[in-house]
Amino acid sequence: MFNIVSNRFPLHGCVYSNIGGRPENQDSFCVQETPLGLLVVISDGMGGGPGGKTASTLAVTVIANTVMSFAENASREEALKVANELGYPVLIRP
Repeated sequence: MFNIVSNRFPLHGCVYSNIGGRPENQDSFCVQETPLGLLVVISDGMGGGPGGKTASTLAVTVIANTVMSFAENASREEALKVANELGYPVLIRP
């Protein structure tokens, strides 16, 4: 379990991933304060398939780096749209 705490936003929470009886937890996540606000990215693994951890880690990294590259006055939706165009499906939540 990983605790989420922000110095900029009034929130707290946690991230928990259940390995589900597999030998490797393939889920990845990122909690990062960005110029556009707090970014929480959760990427599910591939059900224990080969390369699942690599795929979920890469997805989280690309999405986080993409959002970090946008200026403070940019559109959040545009930043996530660009991340999505890089090949990683992004579910946008307000």
